[in-house]
Amino acid sequence: MFQVPPSRRRSLSVTVVRSEPQVADGLADYLKRRVSCRVLLALPSAKKGPLTSDVVVIYPDGFKAAQAARVVKRLVGNPTVCLIIVVTAAVERYRVFESVRGASSRLLVLQEPVWPWTIFATIQSGVPKLRQAAANLC
Repeated sequence: MFQVPPSRRRSLSVTVVRSEPQVADGLADYLKRRVSCRVLLALPSAKKGPLTSDVVVIYPDGFKAAQAARVVKRLVGNPTVCLIIVVTAAVERYRVFESVRGASSRLLVLQEPVWPWTIFATIQSGVPKLRQAAANLC
């Protein structure tokens, strides 16, 4: 299975925001073999925490819709987050944020279910420095 060497692994930080601890921990365990990853289980802590990450993977369906939409909007407006991946059953609710200026290349909305390796491949293809590092491995 593809794994990024430890020297490159820590150069990318990913935050997973999900209300279900078992699922979030499973995704985090998978991602930690490849990138630096942490899990947030509540949206109040997601207001500031993910803003320091390169990539944020958010599963908004387990939270109140209005609160989750505010967090996604805040992430889209933050220039330090390279990639925002929203995994949801309500795809159309979050696609509206793609029209925000500059968000089209930074925001991806994926329909549930999504497997951990799909999320990693999305991160790998969506973040330039990881894409370049992976190309150097071949």
